[in-house]
Amino acid sequence: QQRNIEGQVTVEFTINLDGRITEPSISKSSGHPSLDLAAIDAVKKASPFSSPPRDYFNDTIHINLPIRFELIR
Repeated sequence: QQRNIEGQVTVEFTINLDGRITEPSISKSSGHPSLDLAAIDAVKKASPFSSPPRDYFNDTIHINLPIRFELIR
């Protein structure tokens, strides 16, 4: 907010069967390193997720998550 920057970052990661994430990385940068780092940090802090239902998933789940940073004016 202090730098008055906005943008969208796409974070790519894998959710294991126990709900923990591995290998978070930027698949599409916002063009602002601080937003990219904040997006990775947000995904890491959200872990662990709920375990995926075993009836539907018997392996890891690959996610591409767009995260939009937008200033409220």
